[in-house]
Amino acid sequence: MNEKHSQSTRRNQYLAYVGILLLVGVGSSWAYHDFRGAYVALRQAEKRFAQMDFAGSIPLYRRALQEGAIRDQAVRHLVEAYRRIGNAESAASFLATLGRQNGEPSIVFALAGLYESEGRWDEIISLLLPLVPKWPASSTVTRRLADAYRNTNRPEEAILWYRRAMAIRPESFYIRFRLAELLAWNRQYEEAIRLFHSLLKEDPEYRPTRLYLARVLAWSGREEEAIRQYRILLGDKT
Repeated sequence: MNEKHSQSTRRNQYLAYVGILLLVGVGSSWAYHDFRGAYVALRQAEKRFAQMDFAGSIPLYRRALQEGAIRDQAVRHLVEAYRRIGNAESAASFLATLGRQNGEPSIVFALAGLYESEGRWDEIISLLLPLVPKWPASSTVTRRLADAYRNTNRPEEAILWYRRAMAIRPESFYIRFRLAELLAWNRQYEEAIRLFHSLLKEDPEYRPTRLYLARVLAWSGREEEAIRQYRILLGDKT
């Protein structure tokens, strides 16, 4: 009796195991089919885009992105296709919806870039500020927030975010230049001068850095040093 019960138990376990394998296999084939379909759509979209059939590429890009074929180039091309047909607002709407669904960085940053190109700085702040706890080490998020605050005439907030971005990417010339620029306008002259000097050491031929340094030296009352920088700008190396 016990032997029959044991055999029956083993048989049931085997059947259950086979059933699980079949379910996993079927599920995987469905997933593979969906995934493959996304990349077929992506290839077709790229072909249409290359042929400058921008209107025809849009639904294919949308399908590919919605089904998981997330590629930076695909996102950029979708935005460009919408722009070419004069409908950037639809690109923004689609990316906003998709970004809420999957939170892919490439989607979020493409939407931020679209807002940036249209000067929609407050929308960039609303988009990126909630993502700081999620991506605290992203210099792209902090730098774009800093740019947005700078372009909405909020220098104190911009300085804060440029400092955070610089802590993440201290080698970034752009971030340090923008921070020095804002510090100068905010009358924090000494720190601005130090930053401009460090930038000049890296690239002594970049004229905007030397010009800003000359201005800040003059504003801070260091006229002789300012004159020296202006002379260099005019080609006098003596």
